[in-house]
Amino acid sequence: MTKTDALQLLTSLSSGRAALNDVLAVLPPNSGTAHLARLVVSNIDDLATLLTGDRLHFHDAARPASHLIPPSDTNSR
Repeated sequence: MTKTDALQLLTSLSSGRAALNDVLAVLPPNSGTAHLARLVVSNIDDLATLLTGDRLHFHDAARPASHLIPPSDTNSR
């Protein structure tokens, strides 16, 4: 994968991640759909880490999703 390809992929991942965060803002936090959306956001973060070597690549964008994780879910992690 070229650097240009990686940058295009990261741009697309960023757009998808932002859309998921927008959806998470309106979903009931304990719904199955919200849980799946958080898993996809986590997978996007993992892929960005593999591409960049920076586990905090989407750190600023991560805040909306991370604050929507219900307290019961954070205790089980």
